[in-house]
Amino acid sequence: MSEYKNDSVNKRKGIAAEIIFEIYLNDEKIPFLRIDQSEGMISSFFYQEKDKKIKRPDYIILSVNNTNDIYIDVKYRNKNSSSKKDEPRFYIDADDVIHLYNFHEKFKKELWVVFIDFLDNNKFYYIDITKLKEIKKEINNNSVNIDDSLLQELLPDVLNSRKEEKSVSEDINIDNEAK
Repeated sequence: MSEYKNDSVNKRKGIAAEIIFEIYLNDEKIPFLRIDQSEGMISSFFYQEKDKKIKRPDYIILSVNNTNDIYIDVKYRNKNSSSKKDEPRFYIDADDVIHLYNFHEKFKKELWVVFIDFLDNNKFYYIDITKLKEIKKEINNNSVNIDDSLLQELLPDVLNSRKEEKSVSEDINIDNEAK
């Protein structure tokens, strides 16, 4: 029964993390689409045998100027250490890494995982799925612990360019309205 309760709590925290990220995107005027994660809202294509299963990300960051869209999967996590000697690190389930990487490979889409640490003022940490896959190759556990040196604390350049594209298009609209 307590395991079910933990799943429910973790699910709520995951939804809260997605909402916090969505608020951030709106505040920064970054165009996006949120992918519905409800059951029945996805093709059976995504549910293949375990090693080929594909996990859908949570968001698509849209390009304004014909560059590639970026796919984002948001994770709620607190940094934990596996022993008293270890530095606290984020972790991700190994299956999540494989299934998100399968999405990246199948559809040739750029995919980033965003960790939100509620204990660190809702700070965002970013990592490209290809880096996570490389870490996964090196270890053979059920979860992947991510060294801080591999995480980006700032918005990746690819998302920054979305902000710049948006501001350029806003300038064009202002110029057109002035005429």
